[in-house]
Amino acid sequence: MTLLVFIPLLLAFARAHPGEKLVLWKSDVANAFRLVPIHPLWQIKQIVTSGMPTKDEVKKNLWNFDQLRRYVDWCACFSNCGSPRAWASVMGLVIWIAIFVYNILLLCCYVDDCYSVSLANDLDFYEPYSCRMPREQVILLRLWDHLGIPHKAPKQLWGTPLAVIGFLVDPNALTATMPLDSKTDLINHAREFAASRRRTLHEWQQLTGWMNWSFNVFPLLRPSLSNVYSKMSGKLQPSALIYINKAVRTELEWFANHVEISSGVFSLQPSIGICSPNPTLPSIATSIEWSTSSPLLAGHSVENPMRLTIHSDNMNTVNVFSSLSAQPEYNPILMAAVDLLIRHNIDLRVVHIPGDDNTTADSLSRFNLDSVKKNHPSIKIQHFKPPGHQQGVSKNDPPEQQG
Repeated sequence: MTLLVFIPLLLAFARAHPGEKLVLWKSDVANAFRLVPIHPLWQIKQIVTSGMPTKDEVKKNLWNFDQLRRYVDWCACFSNCGSPRAWASVMGLVIWIAIFVYNILLLCCYVDDCYSVSLANDLDFYEPYSCRMPREQVILLRLWDHLGIPHKAPKQLWGTPLAVIGFLVDPNALTATMPLDSKTDLINHAREFAASRRRTLHEWQQLTGWMNWSFNVFPLLRPSLSNVYSKMSGKLQPSALIYINKAVRTELEWFANHVEISSGVFSLQPSIGICSPNPTLPSIATSIEWSTSSPLLAGHSVENPMRLTIHSDNMNTVNVFSSLSAQPEYNPILMAAVDLLIRHNIDLRVVHIPGDDNTTADSLSRFNLDSVKKNHPSIKIQHFKPPGHQQGVSKNDPPEQQG
């Protein structure tokens, strides 16, 4: 479970306890994968041999065959790609018991790390560690003791701020921040990757995994992987070299630049109507793509909003900004919109509205301003002209070099 799932739970808890100090707590299972037994037929693949001689011992005839020992590993190991799935099936049941039987309602879990939020004064004494801890954390540890799940005292943490799946989360300031060393390493790696000519598919996959992890605190930067995924599409050989083209370099530099100046993720409305004349679009764009970009590119004309909701009957618009994902041809439009959201600190939500109910937007799109004013006397209508470079890809742009 990612921070993007936990943060709404944290916000709801904070709203339910205004003015009270909150703490986070985190409990870690010891040797998680090693607790899962595997099928006997798979154990054959996990036979470990010890007492093997060195080359010198063989040459000098100093080795005795009786020294050879073979051990069968009965449990899931850390190098097996199936171990996380096997562990998830076990831990999923444990978490279900904790939530629905022991009533730890806000419990979240990432692999073997369980974490939640609690009131700072809601503590209980845990006898095995001879210390006071958040009450729900004590309940969870007692459940683990009952089930025979091992844990160690140094991994049972609580306080504020607290590192949760690699991020520093402050439940009172309501912020989640990537540690400075992790942030610096990610920026340097993205720029080194962008500056190289070719990388193996395995290295591309490592990069996407690292960047996807960072989207827990930088969710608006998801467009930076559009061309990366496009280049990886259809590739199967981990060692295959993939050319890094200009589009990938641009997106990775865009990502690194934003991460460099960002501090983390913060949790964050008069009626305003916005209308624009239809531009002459380049051949690569269509009216659908324009309808996706135009409301957001108008964001800079709104008088410093903190929260902006766009009701649209265009599902393409809703889907693009719900997923922050667009086809590579249109990704520059989405990146430009994200630049505006970050620059003006706008929390955007794009909500679908049935076309029959979207009369105000239809009137604005047709410049039927009298009808809009009649139905909404208090509405404030602003005109804007979209920047030319954000209207799509020019016909004169050079073709992208392919790898």
